[in-house]
Amino acid sequence: MGGIFLEREPFYIIAHRGYAPKSIHENTLEAFDEAVRFQASMIETDIRILKDGTLVCAHDSTWQGILLKDMTYDEWTEKTFTKEGWRPPTLKEVLKRYQHTVPLNLEIKDVGIEEKVLMELEGYQGKELWISSFEDDVIRRMKELNSGVKTALVVGRSVLKKRPKHLSYWDDYFPERRLRLAKADAVCPHYLLVNQSFVERMKKESYPIYAWTVNQLERMKKLKSYGINGLFTDQLTTAMKILQ
Repeated sequence: MGGIFLEREPFYIIAHRGYAPKSIHENTLEAFDEAVRFQASMIETDIRILKDGTLVCAHDSTWQGILLKDMTYDEWTEKTFTKEGWRPPTLKEVLKRYQHTVPLNLEIKDVGIEEKVLMELEGYQGKELWISSFEDDVIRRMKELNSGVKTALVVGRSVLKKRPKHLSYWDDYFPERRLRLAKADAVCPHYLLVNQSFVERMKKESYPIYAWTVNQLERMKKLKSYGINGLFTDQLTTAMKILQ
């Protein structure tokens, strides 16, 4: 597999769950095609496992109150298409469709599927590809199974909690030890964690920085001025303006 660094581009604009304006559903082939059409540097998608072992692109663990792990791929596909008019893609078809088109970031959501993900990546010879996760153990396990896989630890869930800063916040703001233990290659912080001090500390440790999820143009410009390496966004066409 390719590496995490895109030498041809100084700054990544990463399409968060593809690009899904208007009626397009996120994390679908249609959303990924839109991201390609608007020239995203990379596509991010979430990976979960279904009852029959199928790896699919899905952010939430449930659909209309039903656990994904309690449905087979055929069952879930029939439900989504019949009720909502969209179809969840499998990891296998995404790898085949985009391997020579655009780099991919696979965010593993379900702990314990690391080996199965790597099995589907066997023989992958396409564009750059890397694995990300909020779970330190997932990143550590990926490296144990295949040291050549490029990984990124996602940090910043603590920022979303509506209470005063606590220990988990500081573990996110100072993730150096976590990154070393997980043997991560890069860090993906929530944009509210990113300031000049954070960037300087990460660069001192040689960790590329990709902030999530940034949708306002002025904030994008500010983060880029700090010297981060890229950002995740839902507003792809807006984000492309900072490269002009």
